[in-house]
Amino acid sequence: MNPILTVETLSFHYHDGEPLFENIQFSIFPGTLTALIGPNGSGKSTLLRLLAGIIPARQGKILLNQTSLCSFSIRERAQRIAFLPQNIFPVFPLTVFEIVAMGRYPWKPILSGLSQKDYEITDKCIHLMNLNSLEDRPYSELSGGECKRTLIASILAQEPEILLLDEPLAGLDLPHQIETLHHLCKLTQEGYTVIIASHEINIITRFAQKFILLSSNHQIIAQGDAETTLTKDNLNRAYNASFWVGTHPLTKGLLIEVEQKETR
Repeated sequence: MNPILTVETLSFHYHDGEPLFENIQFSIFPGTLTALIGPNGSGKSTLLRLLAGIIPARQGKILLNQTSLCSFSIRERAQRIAFLPQNIFPVFPLTVFEIVAMGRYPWKPILSGLSQKDYEITDKCIHLMNLNSLEDRPYSELSGGECKRTLIASILAQEPEILLLDEPLAGLDLPHQIETLHHLCKLTQEGYTVIIASHEINIITRFAQKFILLSSNHQIIAQGDAETTLTKDNLNRAYNASFWVGTHPLTKGLLIEVEQKETR
């Protein structure tokens, strides 16, 4: 199986700034849930924006299905890759249906209305994210979990191959975090490729198949499955802290904690 995204010797820095990434490389395969893990400032959000083509790489290549990402137009990229930033606050009082329907714009002529196909795809995405009972409700009246599901449904309406989600679990309580990840796993079973940036390591290890661990100096410490990537030594290097890694008594997956330093 060929990768759907390939990053080759990628380097990036902001204008007049220190290099953020230097010569990083990795591959993402179709139908997988991949988690970007790392401390604050490690570059997870910037890396997602690079993968979405929102900001250009300074050096190296990002390939989408073996074709350079920069060869696609903005509209073509939006039809293949959907990016959901950490925070979205709609200015107008839109309903759930209207928010989801906005995802159809990469496929539509400017200023055109919704076609029958657009309505059908919007309804399908609302159903996929279990929002049928909420489609007429104003977005401003939703809970945190309902907002996340609505926004995910909106980027699904783009009909992308790849979903890039920046901190989709932030601000959610544990049951809603689990619910969101269940939905994302279901999407990979439908054929979508999902990449998320998150600080919720213990929750993510229960769902993601692949991990990319970034360090505070913006390098990839390790990549692969949870057991080989999220080791004590790798986490210590990435976070410059002292970690404990064991087995969760219930899930039998990884259990990761930071060791407390004694204070006097």
